[in-house]
Amino acid sequence: MWSFILPNEETRKKLADFRVPTTQVENYAGILLWERLRGRKVANEKKRVRPMWKT
Repeated sequence: MWSFILPNEETRKKLADFRVPTTQVENYAGILLWERLRGRKVANEKKRVRPMWKT
């Protein structure tokens, strides 16, 4: 899963510049995006910022 936080304004930055760990989105939004998934691997994955796909 890729997670992004974007400003509510026009920008010329690349989408990749707005990547954040999923845990950051969950904290800001007050929701759990992976609430049904459990385990250490899931916890570590949520903190990871994955590289973007090649364009």
